[in-house]
Amino acid sequence: EEYQGEKEYLLHLEIDEVGLFIKKGSIIPTYQDLMHLEKEEIDTLIFDARYGNGKYVNYEDDGESLSYLKGEYNLYEVIVNDEDIIVNKIKNDYASPYKVVKVITNTITKEFNF
Repeated sequence: EEYQGEKEYLLHLEIDEVGLFIKKGSIIPTYQDLMHLEKEEIDTLIFDARYGNGKYVNYEDDGESLSYLKGEYNLYEVIVNDEDIIVNKIKNDYASPYKVVKVITNTITKEFNF
């Protein structure tokens, strides 16, 4: 369902349901079948962009060290509009385990090899 913003809503949810509001135009990073936190084994980064046109910049580093202070991180820019999906790696100073970036919209799914 689509709700108008800046209003309050009272929803009835069952005990085993979760209410989730996603802003139109959001692009959400996710992983397929994530059953663990071993990032080294994940080679595909998925962006869920089924919520309208939008732009998102994703930050990535090793998640453990302070190497990001030396500039060792990546930035991925994802742009979704009615006609196309664009993914740019705007900073590439970290050896990422991701080989593929996949973007899913309501009408298009595109994969980019990095």
